[in-house]
Amino acid sequence: MRVLCVVPFILLSAPAFAQEAMTKVYACADIEEAGQRHACFDALVPELRKGRAAATAVAPSVKPQQQAEAFGAPKAGASPLTSPVRTPAETKAAAAAQKEQSVDKVSLAVKSMSTGGDGKYRFVMENGQIWKQIDTEKLRGIGSGPWTAEIKKASMGSFLLSLGGSRTVRVERVN
Repeated sequence: MRVLCVVPFILLSAPAFAQEAMTKVYACADIEEAGQRHACFDALVPELRKGRAAATAVAPSVKPQQQAEAFGAPKAGASPLTSPVRTPAETKAAAAAQKEQSVDKVSLAVKSMSTGGDGKYRFVMENGQIWKQIDTEKLRGIGSGPWTAEIKKASMGSFLLSLGGSRTVRVERVN
């Protein structure tokens, strides 16, 4: 029974593999005699594990340029409901690999800076990224440019932006 509970979660992570594997799972479930049914599931588990390992393989390394461009961008499809089911060891290994590849801060040339009606800043970078301030901190003594913004990761998925060593403001990426 435990195998039947785990199988759907494993299969959701690899749709191409899932079609064929689900057919085999249903075939095993249709076997009347308990011993034969159990043997069928036991024979199927190694194949499911192999498919699971392929589905949860760590992504190839990303170039630093791509990391800087993706820095702060909202992660599409990052949901616990759609993520592959992993053992604690697999989760720990994936987290370590992701931390090794991740960028903690970037320095970007600021193309323009403006303040909205609410007094919050909006920063447009040379590479096209747009960042907006989400706290109420005021930037003082920043001059008239050109600026280089240093954006670094902060707690709970937020980001801090500093212009030329000035005080920091909490920001989020718009695009």
